[in-house]
Amino acid sequence: MSESTLSQLCSEGIVSWIKKKTGPFATTVESADKLAELEKEHEVLIVAYFKEFSVSTFCIGPSLSGCILNKSLLGLQGAEYDEFKSTATKIEDVFFAQTTDANAAKAAGLTKPGIAAVKNFAGRWLPVVWHAN
Repeated sequence: MSESTLSQLCSEGIVSWIKKKTGPFATTVESADKLAELEKEHEVLIVAYFKEFSVSTFCIGPSLSGCILNKSLLGLQGAEYDEFKSTATKIEDVFFAQTTDANAAKAAGLTKPGIAAVKNFAGRWLPVVWHAN
């Protein structure tokens, strides 16, 4: 392997590590098409299918008369989600995705909430599926 190739691989690895540490721990997939794109881009992809996102509302800039602005965030909650997040933040060399879209989940081999590991083999993927209780 040439020095420039080795240097490029090291650079790509460093960029990937920085993105993993500073960005979101998982990409939210909203369609089967987006999942297909991610499957092509990543050698190994972990897809978590959750039933639904929760809406949390919080107050920005409290004042004597109440909130200056109420803001809502879509998010996931619960023990399964907490475990998924904990695992995704610790593993650096695997790409993680999350979805509440039934079609995206089905494309990953999930028919109910759970996790699928997708491994690419020359353009074909092999899902390994775990379903929640």
